[in-house]
Amino acid sequence: MNTDVRQIRLKIATNSKNNDYWEDFNVKMNLLRNTIAMSPIDIYVNQERPVSQLEFATLQDSKGRHKRNEPLGYILHSREFYGLNFLVNENTLLPRCDTETLIERALLTASKLKGGSGLLIADVGTGSGCLSVCLARSIPHAKVYAIDICRNALEIASLNFEEYGLLKEIIPLRSNILEGLPERVDLIVANLPYVKSSEIGRLNDNIKEYEPLVALDGGEDGLGLIYKLIEQAPKKLNNGGYLIFEIGKGQEKHLKKTITRFFPESKIDITQDLSGTNRIIALEYHRSL
Repeated sequence: MNTDVRQIRLKIATNSKNNDYWEDFNVKMNLLRNTIAMSPIDIYVNQERPVSQLEFATLQDSKGRHKRNEPLGYILHSREFYGLNFLVNENTLLPRCDTETLIERALLTASKLKGGSGLLIADVGTGSGCLSVCLARSIPHAKVYAIDICRNALEIASLNFEEYGLLKEIIPLRSNILEGLPERVDLIVANLPYVKSSEIGRLNDNIKEYEPLVALDGGEDGLGLIYKLIEQAPKKLNNGGYLIFEIGKGQEKHLKKTITRFFPESKIDITQDLSGTNRIIALEYHRSL
């Protein structure tokens, strides 16, 4: 089959769904650009560029995967987060807009610690490494431990660290929460699983069928790993350091007892996401005399 970019683009325009035309059109154009490795401008400037049979077959396969609800990020192996593009695959959770609230809260806190420079940071549950990259790029002379229990996720994260030239600033660390962290740090950020096991089956198909279960399932009450994080954090924080982590809707009230036990002198500082949901908890650690 002989075809070129112009013919495929016209076919995409003709066959896109009428009830959601522009979204469908843009998704298919993204798949085309990814398949033939052309920028949006190149697509329009070089419309006579031939498309090989292998490229055409790859494009059809990608369209079929998307039709079966596979997330676009996994098909493209790329996801945008905080204005940057990150390599992702089936071993990493897809970065979400809600988590940008975590970055913004962490950067606000970091600016008040040690003059906002030279911080020691732990990113727990790093996944694709997007939080570590954003922190290391934004905080001068930071040293970041990117922690995950999944070796395959750390491999993807390391590729993202290399892509952004941060192999000296970020240290991949395979660990169960904070157990393997070799030194105290000034700031711990965490995006751990917080979905109840009983609610996994009610998630959208494109989440429960494709994203890694280990990055979603928070146990019986959704807070199993977060309880452990709060318990371990005081032994890993410098005096005056902060623990900042993401939670699910309404979970803050279930954490008060544990927070009071391990952070007795800290107030529970809550930040809402763009939808108005309580999304981020920040705790300041004060070492007992």
